[in-house]
Amino acid sequence: MPCINGDEAFRPDIALLVNGMPLVFIEVKKPNNKGGIGEERERMGKRAKNPKFRRFINITQFMIFSNNMEYDDGATEPAQGAFYASSACGKPVFNYFREEHKLNLTELLDTLSDDLENNVLQDNNLPVIKHSPEFISNKSPDTPTNRILTSLLCRERLSFLLQHGLTYVKASQGLVQNTSCGIRSYLPPLPLKNIWQTAAKKA
Repeated sequence: MPCINGDEAFRPDIALLVNGMPLVFIEVKKPNNKGGIGEERERMGKRAKNPKFRRFINITQFMIFSNNMEYDDGATEPAQGAFYASSACGKPVFNYFREEHKLNLTELLDTLSDDLENNVLQDNNLPVIKHSPEFISNKSPDTPTNRILTSLLCRERLSFLLQHGLTYVKASQGLVQNTSCGIRSYLPPLPLKNIWQTAAKKA
């Protein structure tokens, strides 16, 4: 789903539509990508400062960035892992997220039907990857990307974050930015059997 204003555009990898509005977007990179996940933070910071993209950044309440790797807790700058951030006027602040208790994701998630999987792959012109080892392993609910998506984007939790997890601050230059509060201690328990539809980037 491209964000276009005049002759400039960017396309989030995945957009989560809530009542038709793209309130959340997700940027996904390959593991061990050049520059790490920090490269995406720099790119997003430049987009946020571009006046032509303000309307898209303002409607976006929540962002997730992942290169599908486990966190490197010894790193001074986030280079790998799955992070969440709220939109801002400059570079997004990457936040770590870990569930307090390990979830049984096999129980929590509905089974994906073969027909739905085929439809998604066909819609993205990618049916050839269906049986590739990389695609099969990436479907595991326990990958870093899938864990954070399950944790933060289930219906009740996302609703909670949109209502209570963000605050709006008027910056010195008059722009409005929103920043995520400390959410880890206040998230409600993860409910069962929730499915969200996402608009995936076309290949």
